[in-house]
Amino acid sequence: MEPTFSHRPVMPGECVDALNIKCGGIYADCTAGGGGHSYEIALRLGEEGHLLAIDRDTSAVAATAQRLSPFGGRVSVIHDNFSNIKFILGGRKLDGALIDLGVSSYQLDTPERGFSYMQDAPLDMRMNLDDPLTAAEVVNTYPAD
Repeated sequence: MEPTFSHRPVMPGECVDALNIKCGGIYADCTAGGGGHSYEIALRLGEEGHLLAIDRDTSAVAATAQRLSPFGGRVSVIHDNFSNIKFILGGRKLDGALIDLGVSSYQLDTPERGFSYMQDAPLDMRMNLDDPLTAAEVVNTYPAD
């Protein structure tokens, strides 16, 4: 059974403080996860600001959308890879961005995701389950070189 998405952000206050958020600005949380950092950013935006909360993982996107729902139209939760930020922005300019790189505890704790060596599960390791290529395919079919 898949666990409930839960992820505790690392140093949320310090990370968001470092963004020096200005009211009315446009910010991106490029790896939104469960929305912990995003929530802290949204609290500081003011009524005119906007946050783009981006994540590749559909479970993370769902958790973030739920967590950020009180902020309404000031937040856009986007299922995409942050490498597409230029297209996501559509010509707008960011005032700041946060990118928390790595794997979440949720991904490690969900055996079906195939990130952990502690679980007996297929080797998957996809951040986005819609992506067709799994780690098992790479390990078992790609040439060694």
